[in-house]
Amino acid sequence: MSRRTLGIVTNFPEEVFQSDVIKGAQALAAEHGYAVEVLTFPAPDVDLGRLEAALPGLSGLLVIANILSDAQLAGLHARGLPISLVSHYVPYLPVPAITSNNRQGIAMLMRHLVV
Repeated sequence: MSRRTLGIVTNFPEEVFQSDVIKGAQALAAEHGYAVEVLTFPAPDVDLGRLEAALPGLSGLLVIANILSDAQLAGLHARGLPISLVSHYVPYLPVPAITSNNRQGIAMLMRHLVV
């Protein structure tokens, strides 16, 4: 049986975007009695042995910025581990994902500059 611990897999936890995601996840997890374990891997060198060793202690996994390949995510999903993705998605996996619409944001920015 897993602990009440959520794993966050990332490559650059100190970067502004990823650190904000991690802080928000930690705050919400704490409100619901969960601990958070941040697993940092320099892209694209994910130490799958280290990730595999952490999985039995995790209740779920938040994966930031496509640090794991589609095949790795599919394997984790097949094991029944709850997974959510931030800043990417895998079209053929039924995994919740949060992505931004950079095209719309850039268009709005350029419109502001030009007008």
